[in-house]
Amino acid sequence: MTFVCEFCKRGFARENTWYNHSCEKKRRWMNRDTSQGRLAFQSWNRFHELSGMRNHKKVTQEDFIQSTFYGAFSKFAQHIIEIDSVNPRAFIDYVIRNNIPVDRWCQESLYQLYVRDVVLNESCEQALTRTIEWLAEWAQSNNMPWSEFFLQVNTNVGTMAICNGRISPWVLYNAQTVVDFLQRCTPEQVSMIQNWAPAHVWSMKFKNNQQDADFVKSMLTQAGV
Repeated sequence: MTFVCEFCKRGFARENTWYNHSCEKKRRWMNRDTSQGRLAFQSWNRFHELSGMRNHKKVTQEDFIQSTFYGAFSKFAQHIIEIDSVNPRAFIDYVIRNNIPVDRWCQESLYQLYVRDVVLNESCEQALTRTIEWLAEWAQSNNMPWSEFFLQVNTNVGTMAICNGRISPWVLYNAQTVVDFLQRCTPEQVSMIQNWAPAHVWSMKFKNNQQDADFVKSMLTQAGV
């Protein structure tokens, strides 16, 4: 009796050898329920949806592990996890809708363009919700109220959170406690923040959207931020 691997079709005389056998496509199948595996398949599936390649046929995990693009999408999924991407589903859509070559998807400069696009175009409600959700995670990790972020956070951590889009300028420039944070920052850190979210640009945005700015400021004041 011959035992055959269903993925690579290789035959084995002994069952235990067949069972312990690990080819590339079998490893892909075994990886399908990991965070990376699920996100890679989601990205590949979305690519078919948005690019019109589906041809009315629903793609499957079996299709994915046979795909020549498996490695690229798996690498992209790992990249999204490692950078803890802002709104991963939107990042996936961004690279696909903008027809960006797959080999550029993991470039840091591309992610920065994506985050800048998110920050500039999201509504004040979306910005406030997204920022508070991240602050709540920070608070849980550091065992302190999220409202004390600007008072307690290390300036390196705070600067990176701002420049990585975790802290929206809607919150940055409407929180009363941010004054303390900026006073603790080095000139280099203040320059980084200004380059990322120029105060004069956002001041004009708030002026043109005064009702939204007042709403955000009121919500932050009530929360003690």
